[in-house]
Amino acid sequence: MSFGKLLLCLFFQSAFALKYNMTPGVTPMSHQIYDLHMIIFYICVFIGVSVFCVMMYTLIYHRRSVGAKAAQFHDNLWVEVLWTIIPFLILVVMAIPTTIVMMRLNDARDADVNIKVIGMQWKWRYEYLDHNIAFDSNLAPSIARAMNGQLTEAEKQDPNVLLQVDEPVVVPIHKKIRFLVTSTDVIHAWFVPELGINRDCNPGFISETWAYIEKPGIYRGQCSQLCGSGHAFMPIVVIAVTQEEYDAWVKDKQAGNADGVNQTIKKISMSPDQNTQTKQADPAKAQEQTGEAPTKEALMEQGAVVYEKQCAVCHQLSGQGQGIFPSLIGSKVATGPVQPHIYQLLFGKNAMPAFKNILSYEEIAAVITYVRNMWGNDDQQKYGPDAGGVYTAKDVEAIYLKSKSNQDKGG
Repeated sequence: MSFGKLLLCLFFQSAFALKYNMTPGVTPMSHQIYDLHMIIFYICVFIGVSVFCVMMYTLIYHRRSVGAKAAQFHDNLWVEVLWTIIPFLILVVMAIPTTIVMMRLNDARDADVNIKVIGMQWKWRYEYLDHNIAFDSNLAPSIARAMNGQLTEAEKQDPNVLLQVDEPVVVPIHKKIRFLVTSTDVIHAWFVPELGINRDCNPGFISETWAYIEKPGIYRGQCSQLCGSGHAFMPIVVIAVTQEEYDAWVKDKQAGNADGVNQTIKKISMSPDQNTQTKQADPAKAQEQTGEAPTKEALMEQGAVVYEKQCAVCHQLSGQGQGIFPSLIGSKVATGPVQPHIYQLLFGKNAMPAFKNILSYEEIAAVITYVRNMWGNDDQQKYGPDAGGVYTAKDVEAIYLKSKSNQDKGG
């Protein structure tokens, strides 16, 4: 191959590699991080090319034949000074802009929106501190189906199937947004490349970062710290909207208007690769809000959704459990008196987390009803009169208040 053809191939490779380069992003900080990355990249390229040119020159013009006598020389003070000072100056040139960018990255003061990001195995929880809004963001489809290889054919064809969530983060553009990140169990990392954010979530410690998003859109990320078997199933979806759309989303979210929330999100989710999943209204909760007692069918429908998202990753969709996680089929908890069952979901036990701050009373009641009526657990002839049953948010609230009262008396 001629030198010209070789050079042409190199140019094609360079052009092809551009799409794998760091993204410039959509925030001022992501632009600065990209510029810093390119400055250091070009410095490294210059150093590498210079060193290899000197090496090639030496190999070509200073080669000797067999039997040649090696030159005799001693140290050179000026050469040693130069090869100490020049690398030092190069490091200073790289350190100054890096320090400036790092200082700006950590300046999260005077934020317009404050969002607490909580990592947990294996999902994210978001708390809007200014609006009293909190929700969990789970993989959609569920992590259980993804881990067990039970995706549908349509899901298998979707390139973003493992980047979809049921509850995206919605933020306004042209506002300073502060993210306070932490974890409830192991170290996670909240990583959204186009926002220029990659912050570790450490248990018992809160770190700060921020973003000022310049244009509407959907920006995806993932947990970037190996956090367990479900690490790959912790996607992040941030939807940036106008201030008017954000205000409408906050209003609907606070009012529990799922349809309004979905409509706000769909306005920005029109392209085929941005079909963010949205949460449907809970039929059992809707019935309770109208004053009607939720039917068993509505509770079972809602309970199936909650179970698939919150429980199936440990107890499996079949309820058979796995490893240290017990089977729910015919278990004493799922077929015995309901009070201990509700208490365990509220306050947790062993490896099982406390769901009192994760699920609503309606969701806990629905999943309790679902588990106690699935897999033959409602067979009263086999398990006794406590098996099965239908339970509502009032039953869960009563257990919670009674437990709190007992704790207060004990304290």
